[in-house]
Amino acid sequence: TKLDIVVADEKEQGVRKFLNLGHTFGHAVEYNHKIAHGHAVMIGIIYQFIVANILFNSNHDIQHYINYLTKLGYPLETITDIDFETIYQYMLSDKKNDKQGVQMVLIKHFGDIVVQHIDQTTLQHACEQLKTYFK
Repeated sequence: TKLDIVVADEKEQGVRKFLNLGHTFGHAVEYNHKIAHGHAVMIGIIYQFIVANILFNSNHDIQHYINYLTKLGYPLETITDIDFETIYQYMLSDKKNDKQGVQMVLIKHFGDIVVQHIDQTTLQHACEQLKTYFK
């Protein structure tokens, strides 16, 4: 359970970091668009799939996830209003980052999860791709 992971890894040095999946971009969307935390994190999870596809040549089916979340009633229309520069500033202020910049939890492939620094160009490209699903 989440509690077991948190207790076992109080300082977020190991597996607990993976609980931050979707949170870097999700928190930025949440604060900027005033939507529920869970909804924002789900948008962040879609975003990280796009980043993983770019960086690792992963084969995540983005449309599949979008269709699923749409059926569940998530407010994905928020995505069309995302301004990358504004979101990026929120991402930079995320507590999980360090001197090297924005860190994200990424699913390279199911069962293969990493925490990695992501450059601004990749983040912007992923944001642009995300918006194309909603035009």
